[in-house]
Amino acid sequence: MYMKSSFLKRVIICICCSLFMCVAAFSQPEPLTFRSKNNTADEMRTIELLKKLTKQYDLSKYLFTKKIVIDTDVIPHSHPELTLNTRHNLDEDLLLSTFIHEQLHWFVMSKEKTTRDSVLHQLQRIFPDPRLKYPFGSEDAYNTYMHIVICYLEIITMRKLVGELKAYQVLQFLMNDHYTWVYQHIHNRGFSIFRILKANGLLVE
Repeated sequence: MYMKSSFLKRVIICICCSLFMCVAAFSQPEPLTFRSKNNTADEMRTIELLKKLTKQYDLSKYLFTKKIVIDTDVIPHSHPELTLNTRHNLDEDLLLSTFIHEQLHWFVMSKEKTTRDSVLHQLQRIFPDPRLKYPFGSEDAYNTYMHIVICYLEIITMRKLVGELKAYQVLQFLMNDHYTWVYQHIHNRGFSIFRILKANGLLVE
């Protein structure tokens, strides 16, 4: 009788351990994966920098997609796969900012109905005449307003990660590089944008 009881206990313990290991395996977060499109030295350098940045900063709240492609010849974009170029290999803050920007596209797209039905209408009242097309905004008004949301979140995220001074330096660069109308309004009317996003649950917290 004792032998049977001991054997049953061992079986139960083994089953419990197996179940625990299975649950632990399934609960592990999906790892970031990086893929070089052309396998060039510049692309590999960007990948190494991104790996360094993901270890240096706690980006867990800002990782909405885990598959990252590096392609020297593209304009950075978020979909269907988050893809960056090698432009900022000499400036880690700008590389981090670009990475965060494209990640935030996924966040905002996950809340597109709220953004489209409420936030964009409020932004239209504050900024009734958006400047479109490069270098000022996007190709149309809808995406230019969407970028007010994304770019504002990008800058406040950079403030949290790298501090006010470095984030301000990134913003100064962006105001003269691309989406210039968008970033200039973020600089000048940031609190108004903050209140709209806060009221609509569009802050990453």
